[in-house]
Amino acid sequence: MDMLPKAWQVPVGSVLNLIDTSLPAIGVVYFWKISKEWVWWAVTFCEFGSFLVIVGLFFIPESPKYLLCKKRYEEARTAVNFF
Repeated sequence: MDMLPKAWQVPVGSVLNLIDTSLPAIGVVYFWKISKEWVWWAVTFCEFGSFLVIVGLFFIPESPKYLLCKKRYEEARTAVNFF
């Protein structure tokens, strides 16, 4: 989000939050009304999600905006060029 122009940060953030909250809601309705075997799906996705977060912690750099606030300019430059 820090890399987007200021005018795009709120709309893109809103769309991402909408997607982030609508997918679990769709899943709840599906398993509430259609499928009754939800336990294995919930356990699998919780484990998979936790694994992705833990692995991502080691590879995703700090936000360039955060690094600039801390006056770590060289690291901010490296974070911008990460992708």
